Amino acid sequence: MAAHYPSLAAETVKEDLSYLIGHPVVAFTFVAGLVTLFARPANRDTLVLLMRGSVIGWLVLFAMDPDFSDFRYELTILPTVTVGLCLLVTHVGGWLTRRGSTGTPEVATAAG
Repeated sequence: MAAHYPSLAAETVKEDLSYLIGHPVVAFTFVAGLVTLFARPANRDTLVLLMRGSVIGWLVLFAMDPDFSDFRYELTILPTVTVGLCLLVTHVGGWLTRRGSTGTPEVATAAG
């Protein structure tokens, strides 16, 4: 079993990357959400720390069972990606507000 693990893990990563290349909107969404989640400071925000931990948990799960699933296993980190996207929207809304734009973004207005 151990002899097949490296090739199975490499094949799974290759197929996941192939899936992302074939679905660029999914790829952009996941990458933008995850990069933002880890690039922005957590500032002791419990939700951000929890979501970062869930990515680590997903990586452990993937390491235990590297099996291509047409991106179904990755759905477990979809809430994490969503939190990252919310951080991105909040950051962009704040940037636009600080920049002195004439219109206030609806997201910033709704957030209070």
